[in-house]
Amino acid sequence: MLLDKIKYLSPGIDNNGRAFRCGNEIYREIYPHAQPFCRSLLIDKQLIKELTEIGFVETEISEFDEKSQKLILKHEKMPFISYCIEWSFDMLKDAALIIIDLVRILYTHNLTLKDGHPYNILFNYTKPIFIDFSSIMKSDSRKKSAWEASFHGEFVVPLLMQSNNLKRILRWYSYWENKPEQKGRFYSYFYKLWLLWRIFFADKRDCYYSFRALENFVRKIKLKQYNTEWENYYSRGQTAKFEDSTLYTNKEKSAIYYMELLFSKGQKTLLDIGANEGWFSLAAEKIGYEVVAFDCDERSINNLYTKIRGTNKKILPLVMDFTKPTERYGIGNVWMCASDRLKCDVTLSMAVLHHLTLTQNMHFEEFAERLASFTKNYAIIEFVGREDIHIRNRLANKDWYTEQNFLKAMEKIFCLQSELVSEPNTRKVFLFKKL
Repeated sequence: MLLDKIKYLSPGIDNNGRAFRCGNEIYREIYPHAQPFCRSLLIDKQLIKELTEIGFVETEISEFDEKSQKLILKHEKMPFISYCIEWSFDMLKDAALIIIDLVRILYTHNLTLKDGHPYNILFNYTKPIFIDFSSIMKSDSRKKSAWEASFHGEFVVPLLMQSNNLKRILRWYSYWENKPEQKGRFYSYFYKLWLLWRIFFADKRDCYYSFRALENFVRKIKLKQYNTEWENYYSRGQTAKFEDSTLYTNKEKSAIYYMELLFSKGQKTLLDIGANEGWFSLAAEKIGYEVVAFDCDERSINNLYTKIRGTNKKILPLVMDFTKPTERYGIGNVWMCASDRLKCDVTLSMAVLHHLTLTQNMHFEEFAERLASFTKNYAIIEFVGREDIHIRNRLANKDWYTEQNFLKAMEKIFCLQSELVSEPNTRKVFLFKKL
């Protein structure tokens, strides 16, 4: 293993080991004092089988250096890294249920988790996977208190916030990760006050009932029914049958033509920006791409997630605003920015540019630069012309909004390859190659 190619991934607060990337693989170094316990876990094939079936990361011993006393584990690599601040409501809820299931299994083996926060989970597209092997610990008293406080603060409180549409408070609360002591005091305050929560962890002979009651409580947390501005924005596309291309609009035909062309040239990953409920994401996945689909509308992304979970489709739906993508944060800024984690071979932005520029005042140059940070090779972009019925009344004092100025801004970072007609014919779909 080449030490100069190692990049440590964990924030350095785990007393038992630390995860790192070497090449294209993910490993975990286990410190000497934790190695006997780690080995005892790995040789318990029945336990590992039960945990893996629920959603525990596949793990094996990679190597052991007797001279340095280093035990290295190799973990299954997730296709993309995402954080809880980018998950929709049901993604966070499913991650919470995975934690409960894991602890329930561990309890039967006199084990538990040392913590229960969502940064121990990554999504393998729509399947939550628990990745922190070092979080497993012995539970002499068989109490769940080792993880209950963080589970309450990092799952239950955010779920209840989101279910009551307290999105602004939730975002502030989630980004407080770089001040863990203050955040811990904040949710400990609610933990102590909320007597209902504490009944799940009262001493009972029937601990199975306690787990079941907790699971039922989490499952019953629901989003309030309300419509958002962008939900079902691309409603016609949602009804089109992928099997019948005669139903496609010119917009869809052009996008699919470019996606198929690029896939045939070896492009494998695609980022759908402003994905809404994912018609183009689903089309790209059907072609063969591994897809990341993000949109600022949480309801739309949640609808996409609930529609495809359990289908094995290679689509990761995320909640993110292109004008304010996730920046580095956390202890020592260990959590990576979105463009480092989600950069794809191809980026797709259909019916997005005019909203960003005319409504959110993003200049063409800023759009091109931001797009380049997420693009490895190619970009497919729909441009809405000035004469389009949907924007011609919004162009007062905006003489700069022209196709010529758009192409001029793009040519600083991208090279125009081709253009096709969209629908209506006041729009075009451009293909660019990154310089």
